[in-house]
Amino acid sequence: MKAKYFIPVAAVFFAACSEPTSPVDFDVAAGKQTPPPPSPAPVIYSQNFESGIASLGAWNVSTLATSPGSTKLASTTYLGRLLNEEVSLSVPAGMTSVTISLDLYVIGTWDGAGYQGFGGDWWQIEVSKNGEARQNVFHTSFSNQSTKPQHFPKQVTDGTSPADKGALMVNALGYPKAAGKFDAGDAIYRLTYTVSNPGAGPLVFYFHSTTPMQDLNDESWGIDNVSVSGN
Repeated sequence: MKAKYFIPVAAVFFAACSEPTSPVDFDVAAGKQTPPPPSPAPVIYSQNFESGIASLGAWNVSTLATSPGSTKLASTTYLGRLLNEEVSLSVPAGMTSVTISLDLYVIGTWDGAGYQGFGGDWWQIEVSKNGEARQNVFHTSFSNQSTKPQHFPKQVTDGTSPADKGALMVNALGYPKAAGKFDAGDAIYRLTYTVSNPGAGPLVFYFHSTTPMQDLNDESWGIDNVSVSGN
């Protein structure tokens, strides 16, 4: 997937803005000009962890792991493997709208919603704006067993979906399947959420499980390919 290096480098925080260069369209039927669509928000932070942890000031943890890899996907380095730790990412002030995108790696015996007599495996993203109380961004669950439903791509309040529903890739990281009925050793989910930030203050995103996970050899998670954009 990506070459692997482990030399820490500085974070890439940058802002870019430019005037639209595309021509203005002319609506013949209406007899008036139509302005071009707005430019996408500039990326202010990106991180794929292949060169180590860039910007320890942005993340509160520095644990890295490298996936075994598979015929679907080459081995890749990511933030993990994580269990019951809470991970946070700090975003500087100055934006009234912030979009965060990341790949969540769901590894091992995740039991989804937990409606069949097994403890569920629930996971959440929260945000704190300008140091205030946290707000839920998305709260869901994941399952690597076809007989156990999960909430994703829904919130935990909105009902369940089949296991692996909405996954970008399944059994691609190369982690072995657990014995028994588990159909997936791992699944990758691409998550993208936009947060309104009217005060334009600093943000802190929090990522954590909301049900206890057992041990790293049984179930774990990781984060990769993070991008933060805003304006």
